Amino acid sequence: MLFAWLWVLCARAVDVDAAIPQRTEVVATVLVSVPDRDVAGDAIVADAEARGGWFAERTPDTVVTRIPVEAVEAHLEAVAAQGRVLGRTLERTDVSRDLATLGDRIGSRREVLARYDREGATASSLGAVISVQQRVDATIGEIEQLRGQEQVLADRAGYARVEVAFRFRDRSGPVVRTTSPFPWVGALSLPGLVAAVRGGGDWRPVRGPVPAGFASWGRARATSPDGVVWRVRRERHRPAAALGFWEEAVREHLVACGYTLVGSAPVEVGGRTGVVLELAAPVGEEDWGWLVAVIPDGRQLVVAEAAGELPRLEARREAVVAAIGGLRLP
Repeated sequence: MLFAWLWVLCARAVDVDAAIPQRTEVVATVLVSVPDRDVAGDAIVADAEARGGWFAERTPDTVVTRIPVEAVEAHLEAVAAQGRVLGRTLERTDVSRDLATLGDRIGSRREVLARYDREGATASSLGAVISVQQRVDATIGEIEQLRGQEQVLADRAGYARVEVAFRFRDRSGPVVRTTSPFPWVGALSLPGLVAAVRGGGDWRPVRGPVPAGFASWGRARATSPDGVVWRVRRERHRPAAALGFWEEAVREHLVACGYTLVGSAPVEVGGRTGVVLELAAPVGEEDWGWLVAVIPDGRQLVVAEAAGELPRLEARREAVVAAIGGLRLP
């Protein structure tokens, strides 16, 4: 008998949940690198307004828009079209039951208010009238407070909040860690790459073209006029492992150091398959991008890198990828 009652109660709960209209709060954040923040911000605001939304906040580094929930995905695509997306989050929270609960509480307080009104109409003394009026005033205050909460929550459920940032907010930057079990992986860092290209160093170079528009500094290193750096070298292939192993090792180490992984893509070099990892990080007051290519080549690993301030690196991406593909493997 007890189990039968429990089944009935659960069934009724399901019926109640099914009767509650579905309402969802949506909050999205996007970090995007753009060539011109003012132009991108204007385009994002214009797209929001075209979709029935508006901008809630705007600074030189951020734009916050409110968008009808049903249009948020299309708006995010318009944001992504402004530049290079470095990170994105999209959170959906079901607020249906919270709204229903607020509605029930407002309804119950209104019933109490109606009862107080009836009591006031039949009050026989001034003291009784004053007492009823005090309770009426308090109940009206509770109703207004609950209605305010309901309105705020309904607004959040009806219009998504999209926060777009044009630069890393945390300017502390990644840390240098050499704790990887593979010395060459532990030595990877943006400052190390820039220092090696500009100041020279000892490594085993790989023959091949430098990216178009770059000036060679010898020993497989080069720079562009706007400060994008390039280096390619060989490392011992120890342990001898598949490409996926090295991709994971490099990715996990650099993410642990504080770099943001933007993406990865395969690359073909001399009949061998490698991978290009794209990372980003704040460097002083600038946001930098970093391409790290790893190509297993028998007993050797070929490692090619290019880095620079994000819009500048983005403008030279095709030249860098072409140079990686043109490396000469034995």
